[in-house]
Amino acid sequence: MASKKNSIRTTGKAFTLVELLVVISIIAMLIGIMVPVIGVAKKHAKTMTMKATIGAIGVGLEQFRNDQSRYPDSSVRGALVSEYCLLPNGGGSADTHIDVGAHRLAEAMFGIDMLGYSSYQFNGVNYYNVNAAGEPCDQNGNAIQRADAYIDTSSVKIGKMADVAVPEGVAVEPKVWGNPYTPVILDNFSVKKARPILYYKANTGGNLIHDIYKYYDNAYITNPFGMNDVVPYTDTAKNFYNYIWDTETGIDTGAGKLRSPSARPYNRDSFLLISAGPDGEYGTQDDICNFERRD
Repeated sequence: MASKKNSIRTTGKAFTLVELLVVISIIAMLIGIMVPVIGVAKKHAKTMTMKATIGAIGVGLEQFRNDQSRYPDSSVRGALVSEYCLLPNGGGSADTHIDVGAHRLAEAMFGIDMLGYSSYQFNGVNYYNVNAAGEPCDQNGNAIQRADAYIDTSSVKIGKMADVAVPEGVAVEPKVWGNPYTPVILDNFSVKKARPILYYKANTGGNLIHDIYKYYDNAYITNPFGMNDVVPYTDTAKNFYNYIWDTETGIDTGAGKLRSPSARPYNRDSFLLISAGPDGEYGTQDDICNFERRD
């Protein structure tokens, strides 16, 4: 008599090749659907984070104004290394490096040495140094009080212009890209496309768009990415003055509202903050700013 064990027959069967191919096709199709969705979600998350950063910097600039009775300057400045005393024995040349608006934003928010903004001046420039005790000090080593950081430095990406990739075949100003002293606040979209957040302070005494905001404040950064400051203004976002024009201002007298003497920029009484956005290009639709551009 055959044993019970031997009488049990296997009734299951393996997948056929066709069935396996169908399963693999379904998985591949699902991956094809999900990968772009995940990419869009990540891009959206980074965009929202960048908007929050721009908002936080805006709050910091208002706090700076409350303390200093002014917004920080954004004009191009020769980084007077000898006056900053950042080199041994105060060495360095007065025209070795250049600070632009993006540099001056970072300085205002947390100081060029990350110890807070220094309103103390020596020979006409803000002075940054520490004494033997590691305290911010004046040129004689006496401890001085610095402002607290106006933004949480742990919540922003801080770097130098050397961290910003230069477009292939484009020449840049080495005194800006090679400035090792003054940091910039970078966006969060890509290591390869890291771009500094641009800062422009309004000249409240100006009338025309190019009198209120000066393209030159960050031209060393924006020029390599195709922006320009052609006057008369051209009708393209790559023209800085068209880019910052509040399209609800200006009277069309035949030459276009942009060219009207009554045309005004956004935030004409305060400041502009501009991130290049996910595409790493200034002057495009995905830029993130402290103003809402209207076409």
